[in-house]
Amino acid sequence: MFRILSTPNVVGGSSVAMAESGGFSNVEDSTLLAGAENKEDAASGSKSQKGAINSAGHKLTLSRRLHDHFLECKMGRHSHVTYRGMAKIEKSEPLMAENLKRGFDLAKAIIQDALQTLTEPSACLKVVEGYIGHGSECNIDTLRKKFLEVEKGVNFYANHPEKVVAVGGEGKASVSYNGCVLEPKEKANIYLNIRSVVDRDVETTASLILHEVSHAYANTSDFYYIKSEADYMWASMYKSGHVDEALLRQAQATAASDIDNKARAIVEGKVPSNYSVSSSGYGMSAADFKAYARMRRFQKDPEERTRAAMSNADTLAYLACALSRSRRDQPDRI
Repeated sequence: MFRILSTPNVVGGSSVAMAESGGFSNVEDSTLLAGAENKEDAASGSKSQKGAINSAGHKLTLSRRLHDHFLECKMGRHSHVTYRGMAKIEKSEPLMAENLKRGFDLAKAIIQDALQTLTEPSACLKVVEGYIGHGSECNIDTLRKKFLEVEKGVNFYANHPEKVVAVGGEGKASVSYNGCVLEPKEKANIYLNIRSVVDRDVETTASLILHEVSHAYANTSDFYYIKSEADYMWASMYKSGHVDEALLRQAQATAASDIDNKARAIVEGKVPSNYSVSSSGYGMSAADFKAYARMRRFQKDPEERTRAAMSNADTLAYLACALSRSRRDQPDRI
């Protein structure tokens, strides 16, 4: 469902996120005020200090933009970019902007539910085993740490909408990925396909956000993809240029259980030999097929399956969704 990010197990870094306007967006930038004698001085500052800050902010913003530009060119993504930042998305693609806002709200709720459910072994064990194979205390602790990083990332992008970039859409060459990040670093831009967000429901958008944020914040890779029949259906419609909304909604109604079942088949080593055949109509890239080839290689090794699942972006995103559903479905939950 998503494109390959990079080689597995790349250590993520950090960068200073700057707003489109050129101002500082992070309290860590206040270190430039180190010459101030007290908090009041730091808050107000002299005119000369403010001028220095604005100048430094402009330079850092320009540096960040140049970095993003060259990275996009290097990765072959620059021509895909349509709108940079939610302000421009809201102006030109209001439906995408609305769906993204709802998607971020839901992604926040999902990851919070997932973290809470992981504290309740009786509620989470079966779900966790279905996605990673073993619900050991060590694995659950690792998942908790990864989910905390994803939560941090979701909150960052929700509060820094200038880091969300829309790709594809009318007048652009067909974009064959739903979303991507170009470097496994905190605060990196996330690139989202306009049609992927506009055509799909809010749950799918939320899982897409969780997937991409996990690349930037939780050091995940695309070892393999977990696709529902609704994913295949939408991809086929997207290629044809005509989306049947009623038919897609019908398929989406069973997508969650479909993904649960496919995730379990993968970690149990029961993936059928023709698993990726139905994806051929999607026009999968060489990178996509390599992800399926990797999945095949570890099918005979339970430990390798679990290791891959623990760092697989689709697995973390859909496991969080499954844990959230299990929490909401409990009779004593409102």
